[in-house]
Amino acid sequence: MIVHAGHTNCVNSVAFSPDGKSVISGSSDKTVRTWDAHGSSSIGEPLVGHTWEVDSVQYSPLGNLIASASKDTTIRLWDPSTGKQSGAALEGTNCIESVAFSPDAKLITSNCGPSFASTSDDVQLWDLQTRKAASGPFKGHTDNVNSVSFSPDGTRLVSGSNDKTILVWDVERGTTILGPINGHTGGVLSAAFSPNNAQIVSCSSDGTIRLWDSRTGRIVSNSYIGDTYRVNSVCFSPRGTYIASGGSDKAVLLWDVRVGRQVGQPFQEHTYEVTSVTFSPCGQYIASGSRDRRVIIRKVLGEDQYAAANDDDEPQIVTSQMVSCTLITACHTLTVWQSIQQIFDCLCRAGCIDLSSQMDTRQETAMIASGGGFGDIWMGELYSGGKVAIKAWRTTAFGRTEYKTLKWVVEEEEAIQHIKMAYDAGIQTFDTANVYSNGESERILGKAIKQLGLPREEIVVMTKVYYVVRREPGFVLPPGPIADAAGYVNQYGLGRKHIFDSVKHSLERLQLDYIDVLQCHRFDHDTPIAETMQALHDVVKAGYVGYIGMSSCYAYQFQAMQNYAIYHNLTPFISMQNQYNLIYREEEREMIPTLKMFGVGMIPWSPLSQGVLCRPYSETTLRAQTSGIAVFWKQAKEDNKEIIFRLEQIAKTRGISMVQVAIAWVLSKDAITAPIIGATSIKNLENTIDAIDVKLTDEEIRQLEEPYVAQAIQDHA
Repeated sequence: MIVHAGHTNCVNSVAFSPDGKSVISGSSDKTVRTWDAHGSSSIGEPLVGHTWEVDSVQYSPLGNLIASASKDTTIRLWDPSTGKQSGAALEGTNCIESVAFSPDAKLITSNCGPSFASTSDDVQLWDLQTRKAASGPFKGHTDNVNSVSFSPDGTRLVSGSNDKTILVWDVERGTTILGPINGHTGGVLSAAFSPNNAQIVSCSSDGTIRLWDSRTGRIVSNSYIGDTYRVNSVCFSPRGTYIASGGSDKAVLLWDVRVGRQVGQPFQEHTYEVTSVTFSPCGQYIASGSRDRRVIIRKVLGEDQYAAANDDDEPQIVTSQMVSCTLITACHTLTVWQSIQQIFDCLCRAGCIDLSSQMDTRQETAMIASGGGFGDIWMGELYSGGKVAIKAWRTTAFGRTEYKTLKWVVEEEEAIQHIKMAYDAGIQTFDTANVYSNGESERILGKAIKQLGLPREEIVVMTKVYYVVRREPGFVLPPGPIADAAGYVNQYGLGRKHIFDSVKHSLERLQLDYIDVLQCHRFDHDTPIAETMQALHDVVKAGYVGYIGMSSCYAYQFQAMQNYAIYHNLTPFISMQNQYNLIYREEEREMIPTLKMFGVGMIPWSPLSQGVLCRPYSETTLRAQTSGIAVFWKQAKEDNKEIIFRLEQIAKTRGISMVQVAIAWVLSKDAITAPIIGATSIKNLENTIDAIDVKLTDEEIRQLEEPYVAQAIQDHA
């Protein structure tokens, strides 16, 4: 244990540096101090400049700045290497008692605290470069805001207030997207997101700690009760496995999130109430500040050494001599469930160089180098001509582009206009999936149906079940060990539990009473067909689903599932959604004959090869470049370039678009009920719909089909 004494008044806030080598503290003595996390000495002189007590301190994620917030209505920024103030202070109008950096270190958020004359219930966002307010105040609370914090992906804020509620905010829009979250009976003193964005932890003057689902606002588990009067501060460990808390009983407590109870005995080194707690970046140390004017750093067992909390698993406190010979380093482990920003930050801390400012943003000559289920790696260029690797992560058509990855994603307002235009044009069937943009596609479709007043009895809503719906932005997690390790056990596949849970959550996002067609997104090798078909039958019998369908599987898999349902008098499939277009016709070999035999309709996805068939061979689309299956489309396009040339020629001869010719070819097949079409603009959608009136001649169909080169089976489980 290391005890740092030096402040002459209460310590109100503590924070570790990103490299774990130092701890800063803010005090009612108006100063900020820096302490050695390895030993008992202070680092440099106190940071002096505030004219009233310092209530909150934090390091920039880059480690190059310290922010301190004070009741003197300012946020001051300090250079830790010089101990001097860096630039002008951020000037507020009220006492500022909480401050936090965004993960990209470009923004700061703070509360707008009380003044002598009144309270302030607002949250403020600041631009770090201009040192000005980045937007107007975020309004929603009805009493003083005590705590503000960014989500790890930087898209959301969470705030806790004396009005006893928690609000979650959209950073870009400045609007509440969740809340007020009610449950505490006293003021909320501290609130923070878990490292994977999935949960929010909060503590209150009511003496409890609560865990909330960050998507729904629902309480996740029973309250943690340890402090006798009030809990002042809570924080997650870097992996989200543990929570540390400090409060009025002078102790620091450790909680295991997995089992929902306290680990070991309280750390009782302070002589007055604990005001602030924080984990080190490696998760092995907890620093705390107290009204006893001291900062204490103690070691607990490393996270990897914990089993699920048993009575014997008691955190160990080490002496200052032991700590002095221990090297504390930030965790450099990359995991598949980290956000892109977390991965980027970790790589930079490990010695990689940030070249984003030198990137040629056009990337007109970018070439794909490799790819797979985790996204594609492209070879791009710097302005200087140097070669770099670019990582592109998968996502889907309706969602949020704030993930700053795929720019072809259609935002909410525009998506709703697409749905309106499609309905007005006579389209009544809308296909989505729970996994598309992590549920955003379903939510937007449901909102559109409600907002536009679409008659429920006229429209057909189709969605899918199989993949993990992540609690935070990111690529699609492969079912199995990777998803399990990320905390998604039993949240994928076609097992009974997941089917029922998935239907329930889809209905919530869609704001509907039933789903017209529930489709299995992929075949599940790990669940018995009997269990899957019985569960699908039961959700139909329960009234949650009207019909069931299958998607992207082999003909033998479909036949086995369909035969089981028919033989056991269960609900059979009515539809198959497989990939099918002019340059991928492998379904003609076995799947289409199988569907004809069963009398099942085929509704192919990607009838335009993700844009490859929309334009001449020499041109391409942003989606075709950045899609997770871009490798496949590039090869299919090269193999079948003669088809694309002929497609272009027929379109020119007829005076119509290539899109209309490609869709008309799909519609010419008697096994096809209707293709699944999508578009990233109203203009493209109108162009696609016009294909309904195009009828190709037998000779045109022959010309288009003649050059086809067989492709490897793609995207089947």
